[in-house]
Amino acid sequence: MKKEEKTKQSIATSLIAMLDKTPLDLITIKEICQQAHVGRTAFYHHFKSKEDVLKYIYRSAHKKVFQDKFKDLDYLCSEHFIHDMIYFFDTNSALLLVLYKWNLIDMIARYNTEMSLKYIEQCDDEFIRNHADYFMCYSGTLIFNVCSLWVLNHKNISKEELFKMVQYFQQKMYLL
Repeated sequence: MKKEEKTKQSIATSLIAMLDKTPLDLITIKEICQQAHVGRTAFYHHFKSKEDVLKYIYRSAHKKVFQDKFKDLDYLCSEHFIHDMIYFFDTNSALLLVLYKWNLIDMIARYNTEMSLKYIEQCDDEFIRNHADYFMCYSGTLIFNVCSLWVLNHKNISKEELFKMVQYFQQKMYLL
């Protein structure tokens, strides 16, 4: 890993550790830098704000699972997408719980929507491209909320049960 990426990762790891006990608005950049063992100049070289660090963390986690799969509309309507969403929420549940704890999930959800819209606006389907924001609400928000609830309920059902439930809900919605 390059030094630049190590620095970003150190800052990100430090912020998440601090968020476990302290709300974002009470954490200073100086404290993040001290915990990450980096200078303020290094922080501002990589990030504009604490929120920018959170976006970096989320974007990195998102990219590991989804890469550029969102460009394919069929993917968003597939079982593979459901599995990936469940995997994403499962592997990032600690991060998501911290975001919920301090009411930061809305910021990340908005960011997620912006990120997804960029992909959808590149799709071949002109109608969906012209109504990308509505399509995103319809296709992504429901599963995002279901998976969020699963994490908030401490994953009270198995991933397999969650998958079957989402599939069942989707089938029922298509029949309406």
